[in-house]
Amino acid sequence: MITLYHSPSDFVPIMELFSFTSSTAILCLVSVIVGVIPLWAVKMVYTLWLRPKRFEKLLRAQGLRGDPYSLLFTSNQNPAPQNNPQSQSFIVSDDVAPRLSLGPNNTVAKYGKHSFFWEGTTPKVIITDPNQIKEVFNNIHDFQKQKISGIAKFLVSGLINSEGDKWAQHRKIINPGRQ
Repeated sequence: MITLYHSPSDFVPIMELFSFTSSTAILCLVSVIVGVIPLWAVKMVYTLWLRPKRFEKLLRAQGLRGDPYSLLFTSNQNPAPQNNPQSQSFIVSDDVAPRLSLGPNNTVAKYGKHSFFWEGTTPKVIITDPNQIKEVFNNIHDFQKQKISGIAKFLVSGLINSEGDKWAQHRKIINPGRQ
């Protein structure tokens, strides 16, 4: 039989072994804060500035043009002014693409068909060349779709939300002539 103490005078209550004074607790809290806040700040600087600027540099090296990244909203994301004819009502036969996608439409008008625009910290590349579009659709494992979050995940299904082999199966059902 193993005994933890020899006599009652050797017994030390567990609470005394693990008792913290208020200064020790404050010191532990300050140590955690001093360790966590710089890591969080570095992560935020990387996410909000360094990563988007690196993407911008890579896109420009590939010959794409677009507005430079900034932390504030750019002019492409602002709504059309009220006196603009585009903001007035339209009939169904009108071209609605410029009204539905103001950012991409303004970017193409300003920089041409080989360009990119920003949605938050993510650059969006505009692809208009049919061969490049075909390459994106054929390489389904190389070009991943943006993840749908929130309630849209439950409301959207089918080709829009599918990935990989399931996407290819849905695509064949929609376009049976493509084998």
